[in-house]
Amino acid sequence: MLELQKAGLRPPYVHGCYHPRMAKLLLNLRNVPDDEADDLRALLDEHDIAYYETSPGFWNISLGGIWVREDAAFAEAKRLMGEDQGRKAHTLS
Repeated sequence: MLELQKAGLRPPYVHGCYHPRMAKLLLNLRNVPDDEADDLRALLDEHDIAYYETSPGFWNISLGGIWVREDAAFAEAKRLMGEDQGRKAHTLS
């Protein structure tokens, strides 16, 4: 690791935080209804936030989720998701 630091490179995981270029999990899709996941995809598309999905795999061992590609967009995506859930909760009450 010291050689990487001398070369000006950092390993992807340093001091308990993600490397800025790594995608971050926005939503674990386990037990999430399809319409809720569709709403989140539409919200991310509407705000031009780049994301991708992983499937849970054959035996549902690996994580299925929606991942935000850019670290800078993750906070915005979380904020938008929170506002959307708040709107839905207010509509139901």
